[in-house]
Amino acid sequence: MGEGCASINKLVYETPSPEKVARIFAACGAEAAEERWHWIEPRTLGGLARAGRAILSGTVSASSRVRTASPEQEAVAIEAGFVLGSRKAGERAAGMGLNTLMCVEHERGILDMPRISPRDRGRNAQDGHAANRGDADAAARIEARHAHERAVAGVLRVALAMVPDQPSTGRYRLPKADGELAAALVGHDPAAIAAVFPGLAEAPVTPSIQEPAPMTVAPAKTATAPAPRVRGRAPDADQIRLDHAETTSIPELASRWGISESGAYQALRRVGLTGHRGFMATPARSPEAPAVEVVPPAAPVPEPETNVVAIRREAVELPAAPPPPSRVVIQARAPEPVRIGGRLGLEDLALAYRLACECGIPPEEALHFVRADVAAEAGHPGVYA
Repeated sequence: MGEGCASINKLVYETPSPEKVARIFAACGAEAAEERWHWIEPRTLGGLARAGRAILSGTVSASSRVRTASPEQEAVAIEAGFVLGSRKAGERAAGMGLNTLMCVEHERGILDMPRISPRDRGRNAQDGHAANRGDADAAARIEARHAHERAVAGVLRVALAMVPDQPSTGRYRLPKADGELAAALVGHDPAAIAAVFPGLAEAPVTPSIQEPAPMTVAPAKTATAPAPRVRGRAPDADQIRLDHAETTSIPELASRWGISESGAYQALRRVGLTGHRGFMATPARSPEAPAVEVVPPAAPVPEPETNVVAIRREAVELPAAPPPPSRVVIQARAPEPVRIGGRLGLEDLALAYRLACECGIPPEEALHFVRADVAAEAGHPGVYA
């Protein structure tokens, strides 16, 4: 929305050309110009009029300011700003101070100086903040950007020196991209040369030595690894039992299966390797456990036949006398209240703490499991689903 409004304001309140402002100043006066372009400050209109008079007369207007940069630095800063897309980058490349290039632009009548895009501005600001916090990568990116700016300035110094007659207004002139310029720029950064002169590209050098034929190497036999399982899905029940037989640690199983610890707990609970409300897993049944042969008991040995009756003395226990009847009062046991959404008891909280410690899950998730189990036992399985 902000960019749309800015573009509309730019189209409606268009900045006039310096020549037009200079003509209005000469013909109608400063008040007429201020009335015509009421959204522009009088000081800015005066600067535009000065630049317009310089363009119309072909000479740079005399300025009372003390120049802190040489004409060569100003020329390099102007052209570097257009190449790098930012006034500040041009000033930094030429070694000038901040905002010292604006007066040169007004004197030469340059009003189309590019500005850095919001995306690049945000990226540079982010790198600056990260470098201040001690980020080595951000500091390296900033140094690489400044090195590229200095390389562009070096290319422009050589190129501008090849055109001694420069205009007094407007932008500076650069030489043509030919062999002479390429010879003069030998040893400079290729990226900087391509940024200033995109058409000045070196021809690719073809190797004179014939390349040897590629060697044919027999591929080494490697063991076929199992296909990686999709992350976020537990394996089948047989694989769960095999892995659980190796280790009972839920964090290790979750890491092996590529799921969260709560998902591993639910997978173990689904195949019956953990209790409904407990945490200790039952011992896994081996799929190849040998069958235990059951030996039937031996048959009793028959006694020999005889007509002699053996007399056996056995102690006879008399039944104890029944206790006297007493008055029994039967009281109905009050049913336990169903805790749905209410507070958990002390045992439930202890169970949740044990679940969080042994399974390595957050306390909130452990409480959620305990509440779900309580609701399932009370006959309300969908309360915490």
